[in-house]
Order: sequence, then structure tokens, then C-alpha cells
Amino acid sequence: DDWLIIPGAVCVTITGIIYGFWTNWGFFKYRWITVKWILTILLILLGTFLLGTWVNSNVYPLEDIAKYTLDNSTFFYNVSQTIIWGFVQIFVLLIMIVISVCKPWKSQKNKRNNMDKMP
Repeated sequence: DDWLIIPGAVCVTITGIIYGFWTNWGFFKYRWITVKWILTILLILLGTFLLGTWVNSNVYPLEDIAKYTLDNSTFFYNVSQTIIWGFVQIFVLLIMIVISVCKPWKSQKNKRNNMDKMP
């Protein structure tokens, strides 16, 4: 995760900041974008301070792994929490995809303008 997920999260955040400043989308112009920002920051924080900690706590030298995993309640707790919160992150990411595609919470003015453009 140190070489793939963390740089990916940083790049996605930088891309969002660039889009927010230099496009018409902005940061708070549409409620769905604001919700995605909040969810993105939440996922990054959860991934950094919860999932990252649990995953890194279960990294042992190969020659010593048996004595740490056979009867280690901390190891199994970390694994179970990683599974649970990993599924939570996947679920929130799927919600973010739906938000990106459907763009809910459009203003009534935008909905009327879109209806007027329909043939």
C-alpha cells in the first residue's frame, strides 16, 4: 500500500483540487461534488489511520511469522478489522461511483434546463 495506494490517493486529491480551482465544477457549486469531497477525505483518513495501521501491524519477518500468527489475538483482530473496514471502503467507493454517474441533488433550475433541452 505504501507504493500504490498512498500515491494513488495523493494523485486523486491533487486532481480534485486542480478540477476544483480551474474548472467550472468548483468545490461547493454542486452538492454532489461536496459530498464526494467529504467521502474522499473520510476514506483517505480511514485508510491512513485505521486500515494502514492494522495492515502494517501484521507485517512480520518471514522466519518469525509462525510464532506471531499461530495464537496471536492481535493478529486475528487486525485481519478481521481489515476485512470489515475494507468492505466499508469498497461500499463507499461504489456509492461515490453512483454519485459521479447520477449526479444527484441537482438544483431544480438545472433539472428544468435539462428537461427543456430534451427533444
